[in-house]
Amino acid sequence: MLNRTSIETFHDLRREGALGAMQQEALRLIRRYPGRTARELAEIGRHPDPNVLRPRIVELARLGYIRADGTKRCTVTGRRAIAWRIRETREQGELGL
Repeated sequence: MLNRTSIETFHDLRREGALGAMQQEALRLIRRYPGRTARELAEIGRHPDPNVLRPRIVELARLGYIRADGTKRCTVTGRRAIAWRIRETREQGELGL
């Protein structure tokens, strides 16, 4: 569950068109390691708590920077999970990243 400050921050970033440091980190990891789960990305990025990165991934998906790329068996948990990939375009046009 997202707390109120996370929701407010998400909406502020969305209005400003800016990404926070953890969102940038998540985006960098997804760009470099496409098709990985949030937990795999957290392991690769050496984030001991995957719940630090996972909310930023959800925010990036809501903002249209990334997309779900189906599900796969996570190599960390052994469970099926969503794999993530960079979106080529957003409704507003090219990402320009």
